[in-house]
Amino acid sequence: MEDDKIRDLFRKFDPELSSDFSFINKLQHSLDAVESIKAENAELKRRSKKAIAIAAAAGFAVGALFSSALPYIGSAVHDMALTSGAAVQMLADNYLVPAWTIIGGTAVLTALNTYELSLSLMKRR
Repeated sequence: MEDDKIRDLFRKFDPELSSDFSFINKLQHSLDAVESIKAENAELKRRSKKAIAIAAAAGFAVGALFSSALPYIGSAVHDMALTSGAAVQMLADNYLVPAWTIIGGTAVLTALNTYELSLSLMKRR
């Protein structure tokens, strides 16, 4: 009995097929959309690589600049420690840890901001 119902259902099934011209137009439109998205993604990847290179260079430059000032910071901290108490003396003995932390943080923040800025300046016009 169920087989008869299924057969009857398939006998009545008569889907309406669109014309070949309509199908080809829809297919071509979809392929054009895919190609457009591929081209846009390739352009975005190219811009991102440029922005990463610019950000890395800026972060490195800022880190190198601040690192070159490290001896001057050390001498200033030691001079300040001579006239102050034990807490400042402890800071003077261990000034490299906070100094490198500040230098690293500044370099990272500079790189991130440079990345965002360079991406926004390279947007497609």
